[in-house]
Amino acid sequence: MRGTKHILTGCAALALTLCCTLNTFALEVPVETVVRNLDGVQEYIKVYTVSPETNAEDLIEPDFDYNGYTYTYAGIVKEENSYSETKTHTESVSVETEEDDLDSILAALEPSVVYDDGEWRGVLNLDHTTITTEAAGHETRSFAVTEVRHINNLNSNDMSFVPATTVKNGITVQLQSVDWQVQSTDLVDDVLVPASYVAVATYSGTGWYSAPTAYVSTAEYVGEVVSAGIESVTYTLTYTGTPAAATEPEPIPEQEPTVTPATDTENGSEHSMSSFNWLWIAGGALLLLVLAFVIILIIVIRKRGAHEANYYETEDDRYENQT
Repeated sequence: MRGTKHILTGCAALALTLCCTLNTFALEVPVETVVRNLDGVQEYIKVYTVSPETNAEDLIEPDFDYNGYTYTYAGIVKEENSYSETKTHTESVSVETEEDDLDSILAALEPSVVYDDGEWRGVLNLDHTTITTEAAGHETRSFAVTEVRHINNLNSNDMSFVPATTVKNGITVQLQSVDWQVQSTDLVDDVLVPASYVAVATYSGTGWYSAPTAYVSTAEYVGEVVSAGIESVTYTLTYTGTPAAATEPEPIPEQEPTVTPATDTENGSEHSMSSFNWLWIAGGALLLLVLAFVIILIIVIRKRGAHEANYYETEDDRYENQT
């Protein structure tokens, strides 16, 4: 039974390969056929439109007979069918700068860029109105804070009159130095003595703030892009005909037109369809032969298995009778 399964599997694969081969041939159908006599030369012309990946040599047929002539391949002409599409495309580009000013940003942005994604290609130009900028990140930085205070009308230059700290813009700063100045004097025993003082106090401290580490600017580039290439290839194959060897004439159907030195597209199409019909018939016949072979092989294997089983049963009976 295991051998039978292997045989069935192989036959199924063979049948699938055969079907795929027939489908491949079926795709290679000429879009136009012409039979003509040009300046005394009998020609059969077949036109195919296929994908660019198709091998042109696969389209060439061996010598064939048609309507009293044997046609032989003479030449091929290739014509590429191109396509071209255009559309407007927008692409966003980001750059990083240390400063948030337009001059730095424009220096980092190219005035135009080349766009190519493998299918669409073109040149895109910078749209200045679309530029936006934001901080790329932040860090904490420090700065020095200095404050000078004048404390007037002090009756002595006593440090207790000078505060040790003060506040500037919400930041507390510490006293660093004091400069005592005489504000007014009195005459005492013909000697001028200070009557009041002014304390010029200098305070300093450190402030902190969050600052961007860098800036990221995003801008849009806009332009026309084009997608172009080869969509398909048209091959025109020419076969020249020579009179075929004399054979017994076959009856000609009334509907079949006589080939004249003019274009005979309909006859060429009928010949092409007839060729492919025979191809399918031959493939079907081959497939039936394969299936018939499989069936016969299975019957033979089963009969051989039954014969071996009967043989072993007979040997067992003979051994029992002897004992």
